[in-house]
Amino acid sequence: MAIWKVIEIEIEALTKLHFGGLKLGVVELTKRFIPGKTLWGALTATLTREMNEFCSSDSYEKNGKILMKYFRFTNCYIKEDESVLVPTYMDSGLQYIKCPSDKNTEKISDYIFDQKFIGSYTSTAIDSETMTAKERTLHEIEYIKPKTRFCGYLLFREEGYKCLNIEPERFERILNEKVGLQGLGGNRSRGFGKVKIKSKLLEVGDEFMFFDRNSSIFKPWRMNLNSIEPKIVLEPGNQNALLPIQIDAPISSIMNFCGDIEPVVGRIWDSSRGAGQKLSSPQIILSPGSRFNIENKMALELQPFGTVKFCSIGGYEK
Repeated sequence: MAIWKVIEIEIEALTKLHFGGLKLGVVELTKRFIPGKTLWGALTATLTREMNEFCSSDSYEKNGKILMKYFRFTNCYIKEDESVLVPTYMDSGLQYIKCPSDKNTEKISDYIFDQKFIGSYTSTAIDSETMTAKERTLHEIEYIKPKTRFCGYLLFREEGYKCLNIEPERFERILNEKVGLQGLGGNRSRGFGKVKIKSKLLEVGDEFMFFDRNSSIFKPWRMNLNSIEPKIVLEPGNQNALLPIQIDAPISSIMNFCGDIEPVVGRIWDSSRGAGQKLSSPQIILSPGSRFNIENKMALELQPFGTVKFCSIGGYEK
């Protein structure tokens, strides 16, 4: 029996959603998916409030660390009909491949993708004396449109329930019924972030393939669930990053790279000052869909917030 179990998560946006990306001039861009870290944060907050009559900062920190140790959150990608739209860099630029698809590589362009799923609105503050637009307050916010659906995965070890002191049924109920009310992403004070979540435990063996087991592009990203950390072993050749790749040191064996490289720094928990009052260590991330070539067999381990990072191949010891 595999060490790691898999829960499939489907999310429907009930309101506009915004997940902080880059800022371009006055425009606050949104990510085109729900980051795994966003799900971790929402679940940490909701579990702590549901399980404790009086919530202390220590309770949030404790539950957050348990979730980081025993649970793994992947990004949730946008879903159209029954296909998940997975970002992939092609020769013509960024495209979204439908997984699964009746055709081997059915895809849509990023332009069509944004037309279907992304909107924006512009706002400015009002000067109370002149009742005109206040200078330097014009801003535009991108958002993912309401009724958009997403699909992602939550991997977990059963010891996690015991450490949280919660029954699996109650955990599932909180995930499905309460986390959506907590809200996901930014601008929740403007009415953003409400979602509906539906989850189900999947029957899987020692290996698991995200989204589409038959995809020729992503088939190499089979994940071994019977190792200490969920692990992917990539064979030499061309690869498309199904998940964001965390780079801790220069990787000389990556060649012919095509995609985006993102420097990432986030706000994290500070034991003395609370949520978002401390900056995380900076990381370099190869964005989902990035294309590259490797000369030698390489292994990747799934991290708590859905990124993967290079590790020794080793065995799949328990």
